Amino acid sequence: MISTFSRGVVSAVPMADTWITDLTHFLEDGRLPRELPGPALRLAEYLGRIVAAVTGAEPDDSLGVRCRRRPRRRPCPGEIEGYIVPESNAICWGCLVCGDNGLISNWENTMWDLREADEHTRH
Repeated sequence: MISTFSRGVVSAVPMADTWITDLTHFLEDGRLPRELPGPALRLAEYLGRIVAAVTGAEPDDSLGVRCRRRPRRRPCPGEIEGYIVPESNAICWGCLVCGDNGLISNWENTMWDLREADEHTRH
């Protein structure tokens, strides 16, 4: 077990993956390329759902994104929580049930960025 920290809440969860991702690495001319392999496409779509949920939600709203991990070959029942880190503008996300977590950078102005054009970071 490890301790994780999310918005001031410390919890003990089984060790999970940490994903440090640059969303533009999945994109070509602002779109997902047709030739993107299936596993990479599914990961990009999952990270995109997290970005859309964080940028489209009001603070403290549920994001509605289910965790994708399958500890012990069973679906994790957790839901992803996330927020925009003001210092870096990265999206910090994680599942408090299984501990899967990560940072998403360079999500701004992608197809998943649901902020209004003139709006500043809300989270």
